[in-house]
Amino acid sequence: MKKRKILSLLLAGAMMGQAFFVGALTASAEEGNLIGKKQLSDNRTTAPEKDKVIPNENQYEYQKQELAAFCHFGPNTFNEIEWGENYGDRTPDDIFKLEEDFDADTFVKTIKEAGFEKLIVTAKHHDGFCIWNSKWTTYDVQSTSYAEKNYDNLGGDVLAEISAACTKYDVDMGLYLSPWDIHDKSYGYYDKDGNPTTKDEDVLDYNDYYNNQLEEILGNPIYGNDGHFKEVWMDGAKGSGANAQDYDFKRWFATIQKHEGKEAGFESDCMLFGAEAYTTVRWIGNELGYANEETWSKSKVNYENNTIDSKKVGSYTVGYEDGNQWTVPESDARITSGWFWGTTKNTPKSVEDLAGMYFNSVGHNSPLLLNIPPNNHGKVDDAILRRVTEFGQNVKDTFKSNLAAHGIAQATEVRGNDVAYSPENVLDGKDETYWTVNDGTKSGQLVVDLGETKTFDVVSIEEAIQFGQRIKEFKVEYSNDGGEWKVFDQGTTIGAKRLCREGAVKADKLRITVATSKDVPILSEVGVYKATADFESPSAAPEGMQVIDERDEAFKFSNGWTQENGSQYLNGTNAWAKPGSSFEVDFTGSKIYLVGTLDSGHGKATVTVDGKKTEIDTNASKRSVGQIIFASDDLKDGEHTLKLEVTNNDNKAIGIEGAYVINNDGLGMIGIEKSEYTMKEDSEMKIKLVRVGGSEGEATVTVSPNPGTAIQDDFDTEGTTTVTFAAGETEKEVVVITRRNTKDTGDQYFTEELSSKNENLILGFNSKAKVTILDQERQPADTTTEKLSKDMYQSVTATSEEKTDAHQQGIENAFDENLNTFWHAQWGEAGKLKNHPNGISVEMTLKEAKEIAKLTYIPKAGNTGTIGDYIIEAATGSNEDGSTTWKEVGSGTFKLQGDETTAQEAVFKEIVKTNKIRFTAKTMAGGDHPTAREIALYEKAEPVMITVTTKAGEHGTIKPVTGELEVDGTMKVQSGKLKTFAIKPDTGYSVLDVKVNGESVGAVNRYTVESTTDVTIEATFKGCEHEKTEVQGAKEATCTEPGATGKEVCLECGITVKESEVIPALGHKFGDWETVKEATETEEGLAKRVCGACGYEEEKILEKLSDGVDKSKLEKYYDECIGYYKEANYTTDSWRVYETALKEAKNILDREDATQEDVDAAIDKLSDAADKLVKKSVDSKEPSFEENDKQNGKTPVTGDSTSIMLWLATAASSAAILKRKKK
Repeated sequence: MKKRKILSLLLAGAMMGQAFFVGALTASAEEGNLIGKKQLSDNRTTAPEKDKVIPNENQYEYQKQELAAFCHFGPNTFNEIEWGENYGDRTPDDIFKLEEDFDADTFVKTIKEAGFEKLIVTAKHHDGFCIWNSKWTTYDVQSTSYAEKNYDNLGGDVLAEISAACTKYDVDMGLYLSPWDIHDKSYGYYDKDGNPTTKDEDVLDYNDYYNNQLEEILGNPIYGNDGHFKEVWMDGAKGSGANAQDYDFKRWFATIQKHEGKEAGFESDCMLFGAEAYTTVRWIGNELGYANEETWSKSKVNYENNTIDSKKVGSYTVGYEDGNQWTVPESDARITSGWFWGTTKNTPKSVEDLAGMYFNSVGHNSPLLLNIPPNNHGKVDDAILRRVTEFGQNVKDTFKSNLAAHGIAQATEVRGNDVAYSPENVLDGKDETYWTVNDGTKSGQLVVDLGETKTFDVVSIEEAIQFGQRIKEFKVEYSNDGGEWKVFDQGTTIGAKRLCREGAVKADKLRITVATSKDVPILSEVGVYKATADFESPSAAPEGMQVIDERDEAFKFSNGWTQENGSQYLNGTNAWAKPGSSFEVDFTGSKIYLVGTLDSGHGKATVTVDGKKTEIDTNASKRSVGQIIFASDDLKDGEHTLKLEVTNNDNKAIGIEGAYVINNDGLGMIGIEKSEYTMKEDSEMKIKLVRVGGSEGEATVTVSPNPGTAIQDDFDTEGTTTVTFAAGETEKEVVVITRRNTKDTGDQYFTEELSSKNENLILGFNSKAKVTILDQERQPADTTTEKLSKDMYQSVTATSEEKTDAHQQGIENAFDENLNTFWHAQWGEAGKLKNHPNGISVEMTLKEAKEIAKLTYIPKAGNTGTIGDYIIEAATGSNEDGSTTWKEVGSGTFKLQGDETTAQEAVFKEIVKTNKIRFTAKTMAGGDHPTAREIALYEKAEPVMITVTTKAGEHGTIKPVTGELEVDGTMKVQSGKLKTFAIKPDTGYSVLDVKVNGESVGAVNRYTVESTTDVTIEATFKGCEHEKTEVQGAKEATCTEPGATGKEVCLECGITVKESEVIPALGHKFGDWETVKEATETEEGLAKRVCGACGYEEEKILEKLSDGVDKSKLEKYYDECIGYYKEANYTTDSWRVYETALKEAKNILDREDATQEDVDAAIDKLSDAADKLVKKSVDSKEPSFEENDKQNGKTPVTGDSTSIMLWLATAASSAAILKRKKK
């Protein structure tokens, strides 16, 4: 096995530093006090001391490589499955249906050219199927028909095919080998009869099985890049019942390092993911490709307990500044909605989405591990390959030119005033050089003079992590033409790389301030860049929305407006005015949004569109820019004018940054109604899609679930739904489903995301919704409840209410079951919650004691009366003085909900039987005075169940998405609750019809029951007629590369209806040769011609001209003789004389030392021999001279009237030597 090493940057000199606390970044050095290269000399100053926790060579390399690819491929690819699946007794050939040659070469070549340096392959996922030929199981690719085809003489071994490609293109490899194995009988603890038993009585040891497979792969040189893996992924996921299996991690780790670590002769140990205390690459905490703004490459591990703590904060593992082990924070994500390819999850994310991942992973000190899934033909879809290439090209184009590269860097301090630590080291493009300061200094500042004003939107900063990660605070500022310093970005950690991406600014100087807690800060690189259009900081406007800047000529301002510039504004500009000013904006489209500023100093305005006036209020306690301050009604598609007038409202201003316009011929914009939802485990919920800004024509969107912190077994990963809005339709609903997870995970979330193939359709401001799953282990027991009617209340009172003749807003309004009335605490100071130290309470006395389980709350419309923190108490008796004894049964926080009328729930910690409840507001979420449109109590109730009966015809099944049917095909479902059933045809079949209670609902693949009576679902299936097909993998032929018609795939049954056919390469369409450099007697010339189709350029070198010798006439005459005279037409003797003269002429042409006399003599001799050729007689049946003349044209002649320069050019061209060069 070949051992490869990388350049180690981890050697540094030692010098003891001192620790001091660093405060906020407030210091600013005068430029006259800055130190530059001219003030430095070679003082041979000792380098800073390394930290105790630093990356090893593999970790350092990975964080510098930045991009890695993930390859999920296996049975799930062919079965539309996303999560670990128990395929039961189905054979390998039934679940793994690959027939065509797996195209590893194109896959690996594409990712390599796109900048990915590593590929991690799922050799075995949770289903237990092995994509290599394993001697330890028959549940592998060797047991399929694919192996019999023996492509590349590898016997179907997909892992070997990928390894060969990675070796060819020198792409590092990682091995994903799932410890959880649903299929193998050794997993878990069973006796010899297959009955569950204890660990001590277990017959088959799964740890042996897993270790044997490690040995089998890692010990075989056909696997890995040149036989080597740099990372082993042990996914921590486990399915139900899997907790019984203990893993022998230490044994496995020893096996891995024996083959892939220092023990095997490599420079450092193999990186381990999911290895508890031995982890050297850690999960970032979500599957979105995002790392936290603060991300440390260090965790706290305990080898004695085999535990790791990477400090989970929300959706991220942020690591520790004082961690004791370097753990590369790896951000894994998917280029499609799923990990495995599927017909409903094969749409690649946009370049803008991938840019968001890149800047929030790589730009937050975390390599990006992007999943790129092969399809069920063993190839990556062309659309996905193109997106990978686009993404990689955007990375290259954005960072190819450092605008600071030729600048001058100075600093507040330089270590030892030594040129070895010069500030200009940060501009040299070398990781091994760096700028740092003297021991004891814990902060520093760099100023980079760009030389001239430049426009940029990305600043890159890299810490010299070979010394460790130290910087805990940074600030980037910019200045132009001697102006004031403005903040570009600021934050916490830097690490391997920090990318600051903001709106474009113009500056000629950059200032970077950094600080640590104790040791000296060390920076290795600083870069200033202008991002490509696709990599620019995203606008708040959805893609496809027209953005009109307020500086655009469409805006027409009256007097009184003041213009401002700033990167915080939309397109970097803003205008504001006080009362009396106005503007108009002309636009074409079907809906307009105004973008501006909310501020305590801003106020009201009147907006008029097509004669309709609307008053807006931009007053807010906290300033925020780039906000939508007005949205018009849906308008008829066409030309419109909007007018805004700043009204006289206490002399307050209006700030405007521009407008967003929907202008797509009335097709409109489709979005999710809300940006956030909350669900319980094992539940179903409808979310609404809304279409605004026009509904002309049909519009189709796909709604796809995507993992966040919730893993695939927490929700329905197969719930991708295609929704079609007919013309005029503006609302649709889709069902979202969660599963039961019995582990104590805390609340988790996933997302529902929209995509569309409608070219002009705009996806709304909410094209992605976050769905939080409440951890059932931390929630009160799920109880069926029933709302108490208003007649059940004996009395309701409040400690504050506005109950006057002018304002009837008493507490009874909150219990009248009327959303048009509301309770309001007393107006003025008396009713403000802050003036009630014990809160404002509502007491509800019931006519009789009930088992109360929860309370619901709806605040008044708007956000100015919403209760925040609350407590709920139940009366449990009376004290001696007659006062009520209260017991707290619930507490929490309500959220702002605007005009939404959905009730917020407060579920009690326990069900309590009482006749009196007290609800107390402690803080406000919005406004000063507590309010409520409705408050309601719910009592415990027995659930009413209905029976759902399923009847699937031949060639298909009906199954609930969650849960199981009884043997007779029935299922008990709670009355009125949602329950979704999947209707799945067998391969080659499609759904004919689905009937619910005898009524057809169409040929649907899912049906959601929502009924209070029994339901019967019947499905019939038919041999698929392939009515809905899609061409996949089509590729246009180019001049040099063949194309493909693409295979036609049935969207209903997945079968390939028509195979793809090759389209031959078209060949170049060259124009005429153009001489770009004339040949001379001392220099060669050059001619070019260009392909008009692809721009490919071909060159040929024109030979030097001979010294005064003109061979052109001889050459022309010689060529004509060759083409004219044929031996078959002439006598042997005359031909022998002619042939001798012909050979002598050729010899003269080839001789460089031939004189003009030699050339002329050769012409004469050849001409004489040609004249003396004797034709054969007619008896020979050979063509007569006259016939030959008709066929071949005129007899060759030795003279020509063409100019000597043309003769020279022709001679030179004929003798040209061709070479090709790509333009």
